[in-house]
Amino acid sequence: MLRTLTALAALLLGAAGCARTAGPEAPTPPPQAPRWAAIVDADAHGAIVLQDNAYLGVRRDGTTAWRRPAGERDLMAVACAARCPAAVLSGSVRSFTDPAVPDPRPGLLLDGRTHPLAGVGGHHRRVLTAAGPRDFVAAVGDGDRWRLELHHGDRPPTRVPLRGSLPTWQESPDGRLALLTVTGNGTGAPAARARWFTRQPGGWRPAGAAIADAGVDACVADDGRALLLGRSPAILHRDGRLAPVTDLRHAGTCALAAAGGVVAELAQRQDGRPQARLRAFDARGAVVWRRDVPAEVAVTADPTAARAAYLAGGALQELDLRGGRAAPPLPGVLAARYDGAGGLVTVGLDHTLTWRPAG
Repeated sequence: MLRTLTALAALLLGAAGCARTAGPEAPTPPPQAPRWAAIVDADAHGAIVLQDNAYLGVRRDGTTAWRRPAGERDLMAVACAARCPAAVLSGSVRSFTDPAVPDPRPGLLLDGRTHPLAGVGGHHRRVLTAAGPRDFVAAVGDGDRWRLELHHGDRPPTRVPLRGSLPTWQESPDGRLALLTVTGNGTGAPAARARWFTRQPGGWRPAGAAIADAGVDACVADDGRALLLGRSPAILHRDGRLAPVTDLRHAGTCALAAAGGVVAELAQRQDGRPQARLRAFDARGAVVWRRDVPAEVAVTADPTAARAAYLAGGALQELDLRGGRAAPPLPGVLAARYDGAGGLVTVGLDHTLTWRPAG
């Protein structure tokens, strides 16, 4: 359920790049609503939204539980904790873009108060997932030397060495499975490696050996499928088997449903405009819908049904992955995400969050 820290940092950098600074003699423009938004994480209880250079924790009833700045030195709200809008706070844009800058001290935002996470030290200390102040997973490192720390209760953390850097962690929507990926460290390790983890009564534990040629990130389904990013699209199964899907050459973003999923190849045209090639596939991996879109796209999928959706140009369109039928587009949407319980959360042009029945 965790969005990667790298992608979140890139989003913040992109938003900051759109800002303009007026000269000392320029008139002050009237305030305008932001034209972008992102749902960092969501469930049936609430959501974390990034918009207007701020993070908002929003309850299901629409009230705001908390608000934090999203500057380059501020902690990033990278995911919900055990229940939204409680949040995991970790890393900063500055520490991601400048390796010499240490990560700020991570924490949990619960009931509007920040609780520090004890026992996490190091130059880089990035919390990948957390259910509570003593139940979390952190990646700790300096340069190309990284390790994973699995914290649970009062016992010392379990440490797992990582043969690589830039770790990403993607959980299944039900929070029982996760896939960790790392890039090569320049000392003979494969370009990218992955390893499964399972959630047990005593916390997170490794499940199986590392997998080579695994891509740089992934999306994960409850049934143990992962679609790998940063390479040609392929489904990684729990036993390490890789099954190629679609005709795309490079997977840039993806989402997996209860059956099937959606993946996009992201590029730029010669004139600099974005271009996305979208493919939706069914439970057998067969492509059931395809479209090339001259725009930036975002995708999401429903873990409770064979349903996915994509967002482009301010319009959201849902797809039935059983046969490829597309619903009429829903205009006026800045961001969207399935909540893991059969609902669809959207951010409208007025920046109001709405929980909709999927389909």
